[in-house]
Amino acid sequence: MILGLPKTLRVIGIVLVILGALFKIQHWPWTEVIFITAWAFTLIAMVWRPMSGQPMLSKEAMRDLFTFGMVSVIVMRMLHLPGKGYALAVAALGGVGLLWLDRDRIIPSGSGNGPRPLLFYTALLLVISGTLFRIQHWPHSTPLLISGLVLVGIWFLSTGEDDGKEG
Repeated sequence: MILGLPKTLRVIGIVLVILGALFKIQHWPWTEVIFITAWAFTLIAMVWRPMSGQPMLSKEAMRDLFTFGMVSVIVMRMLHLPGKGYALAVAALGGVGLLWLDRDRIIPSGSGNGPRPLLFYTALLLVISGTLFRIQHWPHSTPLLISGLVLVGIWFLSTGEDDGKEG
């Protein structure tokens, strides 16, 4: 259980980011608290891994790094803190590492991973479309954004479950 703690903390952080995005979209209170809590969970997950002796060059470590960087960018932009560029660089480093280490899943080679990229691309399309609709003040932006964020959450949960053998 202790070895799986960073993964659990990262998943909680991602769920909190999705929840915080929903609160931000709907202009509900407590958005800042939710995002800062998500940032704390992802920070603990990222720091826990090397302190517990787990390898730093693994898919899980890169997911931790990418998640921490993205949550940091969101929190820094929302609270108008300096360092957004550094946080984006951390996210980019984690993203490139994850893409490299997880390239078999992104470009499936007939191993049964076909629906996952489709789920990710569908979620991406919904979020980008919802953002465009929101910027242009067109109707139905909120359902597009919410459904896209929910699919992203499902995608993160489904891709995270398969790596239990890695630690």
